[in-house]
Amino acid sequence: MNSITTELPAAPSARVRWSWLWSSRQDLAFNLMPFWLGYVLLAALFLTRSGGQGTDPQWLASFGGRTFDIMVIAAMLYGPLIDGPHIWATIARTYTDTREWAQRRKLFLTSLLAFAVGPVVILIPYLINMVTPLPKPMLDWGWIAWTMGFSFYVIHHINQQHWGFVSLYKRKNGETDARERRIDQVYFLTALWTPYIAMITAPWSNPAQAGTGISLASIYVFDACHIIVIAATIAYVYHQIQLWRRGEVLNGPKLLYIATIVPLYYLTFAIDPRFAAFWIFITGTGHCAQYHGVVWAYGEKRYAQAPATEKRGLPHLIFSNAWLYIVLGLVFAIATLQGPGAWMVQHVVGDWLKTSVFTNMFTFLDDEKGSWLGIQLVAALISGVRLHHFYVDSKIWKVSKNKTLAKNLNVSN
Repeated sequence: MNSITTELPAAPSARVRWSWLWSSRQDLAFNLMPFWLGYVLLAALFLTRSGGQGTDPQWLASFGGRTFDIMVIAAMLYGPLIDGPHIWATIARTYTDTREWAQRRKLFLTSLLAFAVGPVVILIPYLINMVTPLPKPMLDWGWIAWTMGFSFYVIHHINQQHWGFVSLYKRKNGETDARERRIDQVYFLTALWTPYIAMITAPWSNPAQAGTGISLASIYVFDACHIIVIAATIAYVYHQIQLWRRGEVLNGPKLLYIATIVPLYYLTFAIDPRFAAFWIFITGTGHCAQYHGVVWAYGEKRYAQAPATEKRGLPHLIFSNAWLYIVLGLVFAIATLQGPGAWMVQHVVGDWLKTSVFTNMFTFLDDEKGSWLGIQLVAALISGVRLHHFYVDSKIWKVSKNKTLAKNLNVSN
């Protein structure tokens, strides 16, 4: 990969400033192109919409006389090839560096509690039931709370990263006005969160509630989400036109990035159930790619280009060799079960927990419920890898508070 380049500021007479984070080629490759490919996937889903039945998100393809479920194949490949390696990027950026350990030891150790959050939340109703019997459906409340909370945190993490890149482009292009920052932030986060709310309240999200009062209320929310996104976008575009008319210099990379992300989110989450079913592939792939871009840019400048007098360590080796970085990312993804092997481990360990632990501890469980609880606990433990990544990631990219980080990301003022 190319090293970070410092670009000259735009001429005072320019109406649009194009100062990229690294270079136009690298920014396009990591921050924009992966999301443009998301539009390609949307188009493919639309053109093959007859591949399922009704609103069934199933996407089938035939080859050599055999039929394949593309969604299942994508799910099997996404974890070990895309999601897992991007989690590794955080480890390479932090845990491999002895200097980072010296500065963030407390964070690195306490963040490991993330692996316990899911299992603890899931077990709470069962532990309560040992003291005070609960209605059987309430035993699943911990699992429901965990899955809903985790899903919300996933979206929060991705949206915060998107806003982080908008902030980097603002910083790189010299935008310092507090009012403009607030306008960008309110519009951008509204335009990202509202389609997600539309998805979870969409008429096709829970067909079992069709015709009920709950469903009617959801339809009102769903319709309101469309109005909010469209109205907010019109207002934001009008604001940019007003800035142009006043002679303000517009931030080209920021506006191009926003114009890429916002429509992609709206189309993915709020339009069609088949699009929404593939949301993690449509939006998550770009998220992972841009994270690799920023981590590699940081690591290359911080380690690969470090002064010869600096003591060399593992991160210097990793960020001096792109192939080593890639291979270690794949190994990490497989070792942490971010792939198809996780399902087998969940069942094997789940059955062991049922027979060796739950039989004596939770005597009120039958075999089927005991096996399901074991699978839930192992799945939550594996998800702790992502939860840990979310938390550590939220602490290590404070550009405004870390001058060294800003320098290594090439956004120093």
